[in-house]
Amino acid sequence: MKLIWLIFSLVSIFFMARYHAIHINGCTQGNIKTDIVAPANTSPSKSDTKAKSALLFDWSKADVTANPEWNNLRDSLRAGIPSKGILEITGKYYADESYEGKDYENLGVERASIVRDLFKPYLADVNDIKLRSELLSGSVKDKKEKFEAIDFAYFKETSSNAALPATLPVIYFDYGSKQIKNRSQIDAFLAQLAAYMKTNDHKVKFTGHSDATSPSDFNYRLGMNRAKQIQSELIALGVDSKRILVASEGETSPISDKDDRLNRRVEVQIIK
Repeated sequence: MKLIWLIFSLVSIFFMARYHAIHINGCTQGNIKTDIVAPANTSPSKSDTKAKSALLFDWSKADVTANPEWNNLRDSLRAGIPSKGILEITGKYYADESYEGKDYENLGVERASIVRDLFKPYLADVNDIKLRSELLSGSVKDKKEKFEAIDFAYFKETSSNAALPATLPVIYFDYGSKQIKNRSQIDAFLAQLAAYMKTNDHKVKFTGHSDATSPSDFNYRLGMNRAKQIQSELIALGVDSKRILVASEGETSPISDKDDRLNRRVEVQIIK
């Protein structure tokens, strides 16, 4: 009887050891395979995922942090620019981000310009890059971590881009704002205008206007800021700033007594 119990005990120990090797230590046996699970502290958190974005910005600053992913994104964007095409960089910003820059109309355009500079060693002509901005809704209050503030898009130029339409468009704006209402039409026109000005030595003048719902001094400044917004976008397309004139007539030259939306505008004049 003792011999039987001894044999039974040895057999039990053998199978328990096999079970431990297969199911606990992660070894394989025949068709049984175990997965290797990463330690819990290596799983990416939400902030870790954001930190891996290619380009990140601090609040109220134009400085960019380029992560390793940027190299692949940059090369992909550069390779994707169509023949006779333009890469558009849109810098995003919030209205309550503090901005003290003088070279650009807002923080969004400056952010886009910083990203454009990252392409300089890799593109023959960064004038093929267009800069624009997008005002985001919401607030930056209490936000501290870096955020993504750049979008990319392509525009294909055509042979007609070197000519201007018979009637120059009027650029309309949101109430009390520098944000363009007819954006898609104006993007196409500014691309045409930039191509046209590269074929001659003409100048262009942007005159800003407003409605009469605010004090006249405010309206004058608003008209000027609208004209300068278009100026900055044309500069971003490669036109010399010395060839772009800006002026404001504020509320003094309305074109409609019934619809103020038509008065919030910038008019374009080619000076030959």
